[in-house]
Amino acid sequence: MASVASKLSSVKIPDVEEDTKRVFAVLQQGGLAIIPVSVGYAIVATDSVALERAFTTKQRGAHKRHAMIGSYALHRSIHVLPPREQSMVDFLIRDLKIPLGLIPPFKPDHPIIQKLGPETLARSSVEGTLAMLCNGGRFMDELSRLATEAGVPLMGSSANMTGKGTKAYAEEIEPEILEAADIIINYGKQKYNTPRTSSSMIDFRGPSLVRFGACYDTIRDVMKRFYGVEFPEDPGKDTLFSGHATEAQNKIEALATRTGAIIHWRPVLLGAIYRATNAPQGAAGSASDVFNPTKKSITSRAFQLTIKRHGLPHNEPPRHPHKTTAALRLLYFIAENDRPALTHALYKAYWVEGRNVGERETLLRAVREAKISKLGSVIHAVHSGEFEGEKQRRKLESSTEDAVKRGSPGVPGFWIGDEIWTDRDGARKKGRLYWGQDRMPFVEAVVLALKDGKSGDELSQVPRPLRSLFPRAIHQSSIPANEEVKLEFWYDFSSPWAFLGWTQLASLQRRFGERLQIEMKPFLLGILFREIGAPNLPMAAISEHKRNYMRLDHGDWVRWWNAINLQEGKPDKSVDFYWADNFPIRTPSVLRVALARPELAGLLYRACWERNLDMSKDEVLESVLSEAGHDAKGIMKEANSQKIKADLRARTKEAKETGICGVPTYRVFRRKVGEKEWKQTGDLVWGQDELNVVEDLIAGWDGTGVASVGDVGSAQASAPGIMRAGDGNSDGEKEKASAPGIMRAKF
Repeated sequence: MASVASKLSSVKIPDVEEDTKRVFAVLQQGGLAIIPVSVGYAIVATDSVALERAFTTKQRGAHKRHAMIGSYALHRSIHVLPPREQSMVDFLIRDLKIPLGLIPPFKPDHPIIQKLGPETLARSSVEGTLAMLCNGGRFMDELSRLATEAGVPLMGSSANMTGKGTKAYAEEIEPEILEAADIIINYGKQKYNTPRTSSSMIDFRGPSLVRFGACYDTIRDVMKRFYGVEFPEDPGKDTLFSGHATEAQNKIEALATRTGAIIHWRPVLLGAIYRATNAPQGAAGSASDVFNPTKKSITSRAFQLTIKRHGLPHNEPPRHPHKTTAALRLLYFIAENDRPALTHALYKAYWVEGRNVGERETLLRAVREAKISKLGSVIHAVHSGEFEGEKQRRKLESSTEDAVKRGSPGVPGFWIGDEIWTDRDGARKKGRLYWGQDRMPFVEAVVLALKDGKSGDELSQVPRPLRSLFPRAIHQSSIPANEEVKLEFWYDFSSPWAFLGWTQLASLQRRFGERLQIEMKPFLLGILFREIGAPNLPMAAISEHKRNYMRLDHGDWVRWWNAINLQEGKPDKSVDFYWADNFPIRTPSVLRVALARPELAGLLYRACWERNLDMSKDEVLESVLSEAGHDAKGIMKEANSQKIKADLRARTKEAKETGICGVPTYRVFRRKVGEKEWKQTGDLVWGQDELNVVEDLIAGWDGTGVASVGDVGSAQASAPGIMRAGDGNSDGEKEKASAPGIMRAKF
C-alpha cells in the first residue's frame, strides 16, 4: 500500500466513475475509505469490523452513532415519515438540492437494515431513528448507488478525530485517521466549507434541529416560511464550534422550539430575592458560601461535569460576584424582543469571557454583539446613564417581587401561569413556578400537557415518554457487551429524598438487566453530618421560603415517578409518600436491621415514608417485621450484635472517606465479564434527581459527548400556558444548580 503522504500528494483529474469503483472494491474486502463529500471528508465502510476500527481510531464515545451514506431514493425506501414531514424533506432535498442529515424513523425489516446486524444497528440508531446523509455530492451519490445495488449498507462519519471538526481538505485530516484508511480519495477543498464544514441535521419526528451546518440559513427560512417551525439562529462557530444545537446555551429556547411555548424574559435581582426570603448566605452571598467543605467539593465537581455534559462554553470568572443591577436595568430599557439576544451576550461576557457586567464598556460591547434594534439610541443611553431610569428600576423591582410571591428561592425560575395543580393539602391551584435549570423537564412536561388539554396532574398522558425529557448522553438503557456494572446506593432511611431514589432501583434493575448489580450501602447520615460539619437537620438550616419550595419539589418528584410508572404500564408499585409526623426519624436500629437482612430494605422504607410509622421505636420496628411474617425477635437480636454495629460504624467511616456529603449517593463500577476487579467509572453522583447521569454511567458513558433530550415532540402548535423564564443574576447560582446540592433539595 502506498504511503499516506504519497496518496495525498498525488494529483490527477478526478474520475468519479472509476474512483468510486476502486473505493467500492476496497469496501467489499472489509476496508475503510476516506472519500470527498460536499460538506467535508468522510470515512466510510460497509463492514462492521471496519466501522468499529474507524470508531476506535476516532476515539469516538460509545454514545456516538454511525450514519448511513445514502440518497433520496434510499431514504424513501428505508425511512417512514408522515406526509407533512415528508414534504419538508422533498423540498429541501429534491427541490433545493441541500446537503442534509436526515433523522427519521426507519423500517427495521428493510433488507439493507437487516444487513447491518444487531450490534451495528444499535451503534447506528436511536429510539427507532436512523441518520442518513443525502445530497453529499456526485462522488457520494455514485458510491451510495453501488452499495444500494449490491444490497449492502454504506455507513460512516466525518473523517476526523472526535471533537476536532469536519475537514474541508484531505490534508487537514489527522494522521491517525489517514493511517487507518485503506484508500483515500483526495478531491481537494470541498464545496460547503463556510461557516461550517458539516451538514445540517434535522430530526424529522418533531421536527427539531440537531446540528447547525451547511445551508442552515436557507433551511431555517424554509421551515419557518412554509411550515411554521421556528429553528434557532446559528450562534456562530466561535460560540458553538461543533454546531450541535444541544450544546448551545439557549436550552430554554430549545425547549420552546420543541413545545411551541412562548417565553417572556423577566430579569430579577437575585440578591433582593435572598434578602426577602432571609436566605442564610445573605443578599450578597452565594448558596455555596454556607456549604461545608465536603459538600462544596462535590457540588463544584458536579457543576463542572454538568457544564461538560451540556457542551457549554464556560470559564470561571476571575472575580465573582459582580454587581449586575445596571445590566438588569439595561435589559428592561431595550425592546422586549431584543432581550434574549442581549441576555445571551451578557451571560457570555460574565461566564465565558470573565468580564465585569457592571462596567459600561462591557455593556456597550454586549449591546453591539447582540445586534439589537435601535442600536445608536441604546448606545447613547448607556453612555448617558439614561438606561437606568425610574421606569427600568420599577420594572426590575416588580419582577423580583413577583418571583418571591410565586415561591422562587433563586434563579432561574419558570412560571407557567395556566397550570392547574393540586397542593399537598388537596387544594386546586392555578399557576406554578419551577426553580432551577435542572427542573426544565418538569416545565416541558407540563407545557406538553397543557397543549394536549391536560392538567399538571395528568403528566402520564403527555404524548411523549417522560423519561426521555431528561438529557442523556447515551439514549439507551443497556450495558455494553461483555461488561458488567455494579451500582452502589448509599442511603439512610431518615432521608425522604433517599426514599425516592430507592423507589427507582427496581426500574434500573429491570431496564439494564442482570449484568447490573445493585449494592445497598446503609450508613448513619447523622454521624456523617457531624463529622463533615453539616447541620444535623438541613431543612431547619435554610429559610422557610426555600423549605416550602423543597417540600413542593419533593411532591413534584413523586408526581413525576408515578407518571412515568403509569406511562410504562405500572411495572412498579406507585410511590405513596407521606411526610413523617415524627421527623427526623432516628434510624440506627432500622439501619442495623437492613444490614442484617438487606432484602428487608423495601419493607422498612415503606414503613418510614408511606405508612408514617414511628420507626425510631424498637417496638414499632419489631411490629413491622412481625406483621410481614418475619422472626422479629431473631432479626433484632442479630441486628443488635456487635458485628452488625461495627459494620454500620465502618460503613459510616467509609462514607466519609469516600467524600459523600448526603443521600442518596450513587457510585458506579464496571469490569469485563469474567474479571474480578471492579473499576470506578465517573465521580460520585449525589441526588436522585441525577439519575440520568447514573444511567449514562451504567450505559458506558465515558465523559465525552453531549447530553440531549431524547424523543422530540412537535414544535408547531402553541401551548396555552405562558412560560416565563427569570434570568439575569448577580450570582449564577442556579446556573450552577446542575451540580447536585447547589441550591437543591437534598439531604
